[in-house]
This record gives sequence, structure tokens and C-alpha cells, in this order.
Amino acid sequence: MHVQVVIVASVPEISTEVPERLALLALRGRHDPVGPSLADFLERQRYVERDLIQLAHLPGVRLIEPAKQLCGSGQCSVEADGVPLYRDGDHLSRFGALTLSGLFKPVF
Repeated sequence: MHVQVVIVASVPEISTEVPERLALLALRGRHDPVGPSLADFLERQRYVERDLIQLAHLPGVRLIEPAKQLCGSGQCSVEADGVPLYRDGDHLSRFGALTLSGLFKPVF
């Protein structure tokens, strides 16, 4: 029997309540970055990331890394087209999850 193990790495943690922060910035007419830089996220995740990469090299193991899509520009996105990707500081919104759904297509 062939079994495939799929490991989903963490989404970047945001240090604030995303929808509220985006609304406050919009009211002030500002567009300050809300999410961490990719470098900051990777620094916080360095030990876990190292282990996940080692596991991903094992036969039958696939690693899905949401941060590659969320932080592709070097700054982790918290919104797309003006819609929050997070429902708080740590959890994706429904929209955010749907935005990342393409990462899972090769698995299902």
C-alpha cells in the first residue's frame, strides 16, 4: 500500500488583528505593511523549517508551504484585492484559505 504524507507548514503569524488593523489604516488613508517580512517569518520558523525540509526529502512526503505564496514579494500579504486573508492575527479567513487552495490541488 502506497501512503503519501502531506505536511502543511505554518502560515505567517501576524502580530495584530488583521481586519481591524486594515480598517484603521484605511480610515487614516495609510497603506503601511501589516504582515512580517519573509525574512522575519523565516527567522522565527528556522528550527521548524529545517526539520520540515528534511522530512520533505523522505519518500512519500510532500511539504506544502503557504508562506511561499503569502510572502512571495518578500513581505507577507494579509489582504488580496482589499479583502483580509486573515480573520485574526493567526488564522486565515475563509477567503484566505480559498486563496491558498491551489497549493492543495496536487494532493487531492
